[in-house]
Amino acid sequence: MKRRWTSLVISGGLALFLCVGFVLGTAVGRAPAYRYLGVFAEVLGLVRGNYVEEVDEQSLLRGAYQGMLTGLDAYSGYLTGEQYKSLLKQPQGEADPGLDVVKDGGTLTVVAVWPGSPAEGAAMRVGDRVWAIDGATTREMSLLEARHRLGGAAGSQVVLQMFRAAESKRQEVPLRRELPSCAPFESRIEAPGVGYLRLRSLPRVERASLAAALSDLERRGARKLLLDLRGAARGGMEDALRVAGLFLGDATVARSRERGGGEVEHTSRGPSVWKGPAFLLVNRGTAGAAEILSAALRDRAAARLLGERTCGLGARQDLIRLPSGDGLVLSVARYTSPSGVVWHGEGLKEDIPIPLTAAPGAPEAEESQLRRAIEIVVEEGKPGAARAA
Repeated sequence: MKRRWTSLVISGGLALFLCVGFVLGTAVGRAPAYRYLGVFAEVLGLVRGNYVEEVDEQSLLRGAYQGMLTGLDAYSGYLTGEQYKSLLKQPQGEADPGLDVVKDGGTLTVVAVWPGSPAEGAAMRVGDRVWAIDGATTREMSLLEARHRLGGAAGSQVVLQMFRAAESKRQEVPLRRELPSCAPFESRIEAPGVGYLRLRSLPRVERASLAAALSDLERRGARKLLLDLRGAARGGMEDALRVAGLFLGDATVARSRERGGGEVEHTSRGPSVWKGPAFLLVNRGTAGAAEILSAALRDRAAARLLGERTCGLGARQDLIRLPSGDGLVLSVARYTSPSGVVWHGEGLKEDIPIPLTAAPGAPEAEESQLRRAIEIVVEEGKPGAARAA
């Protein structure tokens, strides 16, 4: 019976390897993936027969599946049947600990800590790394699953195993999940003629409220705008289109290219509210919807990117069920800017670098970066103004 079960497990592994590998291996210039099945089976046999300890076939094959998918990009991943069902049956809770994360070199990294949140109360900082969520390692966890695990019911608790950048050590940090309390955006006049708009969470931004804020900045004398997108890591295409319309009106914001050359155009709707010069302050936490917006404004409105290179999340992920009941999170379409710029996996390079002058996450680091960005915006356009930081 055990031998039969082992055969079924291995057969299932080979089938998955063939299915996913076929998709990857039939690209132009690549040999069909079935040519590598012999190598896969040989390696599997050697490990089973010679590894120093007895190997659990299911664990071994799941590791192979995960390695295959994470080798594509940081946002694809393999889900067990239990994980797949959990994602489908339990929508991500509206409450969370008040932090946001992205995949940075395969590691789950904190890119935003919201004011007044439990995460801020626990002294979490940008740059801290999350090694486990409620005991589940994040090493090969997709970003989709990680965010699902962080969310939950208001008042519930999540335990994170963290590497705290400020303390250079790992520790477990219990955090209470709460409904978001900080505003999704804030606006103010930062210098004569310079308006400042910080977008923290694009999915929570209402078009009418943001339009009113932009109009108010203009009424108060703003002729240039600094749009701060640091740590804005959430949201997808619809969120980007909703915000982009306030700057671009009716315009192509992005295109998505699928395997085989199919292309879809994504268009925003006006009317536009802000028509003056815009500068975007970005960093490694600028991801998803914020990157789509950044690429579009640079292409369509000659906006300049200040700060650091963005995250590089420029693809749409689909959740796919396997016949076994397990699942895949797979990047199935890549976004481009209106002019064809691709940023998935690489990020958008800044036009004017503003390096951090203190450790990432330190309050003075973010503030000094903002001060320098405002100086650049104020000076831009003046006779003899420098074109670099």
